[in-house]
Amino acid sequence: MSRRTLSSALPLICAAVTAAALATPASAAPASVLDASASPSTLAATEQSLRDQLGGAYAHSWLDTTTGKFVVGVTDATRASEVRESGAQAKVVARSATALEHVQSTLDQRARTAPDSVTGWYVDAPANEVVVWPGAAFRPLNGTGPA
Repeated sequence: MSRRTLSSALPLICAAVTAAALATPASAAPASVLDASASPSTLAATEQSLRDQLGGAYAHSWLDTTTGKFVVGVTDATRASEVRESGAQAKVVARSATALEHVQSTLDQRARTAPDSVTGWYVDAPANEVVVWPGAAFRPLNGTGPA
């Protein structure tokens, strides 16, 4: 290609590149995906940032045991994009972290009066429920799981 042809084509090439860049939405750029290979400090910082950002819509975070992806629960589907923008996978759930922690706190306060058959309870973030542990079997507080 001659220098003259190149100098004539250059404005057209620049215009095409600019048009393509302007036509591509910013959300089309792939976000880095957080997973089990991320450093613990990166995962912790992302979790804290999303907890602060989502407020009452935040519903815990965890590493998916099957995929290894960093998942953040959110109670408001319209806020899921904020989770994805952080590099985490969003999961829309029914109960917030605050609601689940309130149930756990209530159980903690009543621990002395719990039946002997109840040996513990905990928040199961991926299942979005509080699980009561009676002896050797697990049973979700809402009664939908295995007895």
